[in-house]
Amino acid sequence: SKIFECDEKFYEESTCLSNSISTDSSKQSICNQSNVSSNPSKALEAEALKSFSNFRRHFYHINHQKIKSSLQDQSGIDIINIRLAPVNESVQNDFMKRLNENTSYFPNLVYHGTKLNNIESILRYGFLIPNQAHPSNSEAPIIISVNGRSFGNGIYSSHSAVYSLSYINTTNTLLVCAAIPKRNGNGKIERSHGNILVLSHVSQIIPLFLLDFKYLYSSHMNYPCFNEEKQLKIHKKNEIKKSVIISRKYLRKVLNYMNDEVRQNNRYQVRSYEFCN
Repeated sequence: SKIFECDEKFYEESTCLSNSISTDSSKQSICNQSNVSSNPSKALEAEALKSFSNFRRHFYHINHQKIKSSLQDQSGIDIINIRLAPVNESVQNDFMKRLNENTSYFPNLVYHGTKLNNIESILRYGFLIPNQAHPSNSEAPIIISVNGRSFGNGIYSSHSAVYSLSYINTTNTLLVCAAIPKRNGNGKIERSHGNILVLSHVSQIIPLFLLDFKYLYSSHMNYPCFNEEKQLKIHKKNEIKKSVIISRKYLRKVLNYMNDEVRQNNRYQVRSYEFCN
């Protein structure tokens, strides 16, 4: 199978820990095999709870095969990369706090499709619930619902990557997430409706990976994948534009110039000519 950026990243970490020899064959075996249990209800180990990076690495080992095959049912599409999502540390901390309070079940693998401009906000503030202020981050914006609320207010995600493609706009990047759904006394997941999973709190879901893809046929238009550095440059450029303030001193010069009769006369001279008979 293909080796993506996440495979390279976690292989390097594994190499540093084990001092193993770097070879393509050993790298491939790390991608295809996992030393952790495949049973989601028992796979959440103590080591994975110590840090967000540990959890993400563990989550990838559990789910990498599902992620890599998540679009195989959609013809004419190819996954070109799976990258780490550069999610803000405060979002990581909120998620890890909830995770450590809910260790009975392994978090669900879900996907979220959105437009390009929203990805930067999600990575910075986490997922937001429409028409609600963020419970711990006053800088987070209050968003409005775009795609309706068929199953009530909350954060909408899907167990199906193919289903999430229909919500992608102006980008070829899909968010791969971990979700901690609420369960009833019998362990049944609440607010699950077919492919759709709705989360009631911002700390119940976090983007872990960016899945980049491309359409192979001209019947579908390809858009740019999310580029963190490019988006940051655009954001900074917009911030600079917003912060431009014309000083009083400059305005005074402009007004003086406009009111200067001498300059006005020099610019608009009335010339007279004598005509000879």
